[in-house]
Amino acid sequence: MLTPAAIHQGVTTAILGTLGPSADPAPAAPWRTSRHPWDVFAVQRDSRQIEHHGFAVGLPTSRPVELRQRVGGGLAVETLVSVRWAHRLRADAASTDYDAALLAEAALMAVLALALHAGGAATPTQSFNLRITDITRTTTGDGLALLGEVVSTVLHSYIGD
Repeated sequence: MLTPAAIHQGVTTAILGTLGPSADPAPAAPWRTSRHPWDVFAVQRDSRQIEHHGFAVGLPTSRPVELRQRVGGGLAVETLVSVRWAHRLRADAASTDYDAALLAEAALMAVLALALHAGGAATPTQSFNLRITDITRTTTGDGLALLGEVVSTVLHSYIGD
């Protein structure tokens, strides 16, 4: 059994472990979990409230993958995993900073695709496989931040073994 909480913690831990302030070696601009929950992270698109390399992980939906469900046999589900992130852009260097944001996105993709794909550890005793399904990017209205989202799915047993 793998709970949505374990998936959330595993993705967050993988990002912080590789890109966060305590990573070894520590990146020049470390990633930090947002003080805002996933469903409101950067929704206002107000660049004044966006932290550089801030991110939030959300699991908005889980759906059963089998039409027939057995009593006591567990519930196989597909859970949507979304990582929303932000990269600040300077007004006088927006093009250069946009390229830097795309490089930051590539670093995030490496964490998601390599560290968690093919059974990366969610916790010391649990693992899961992410399948990336969508990547989106948009700038804030004032052009001072790039907002990105990486969406993936994970198949897991929610109830039972």
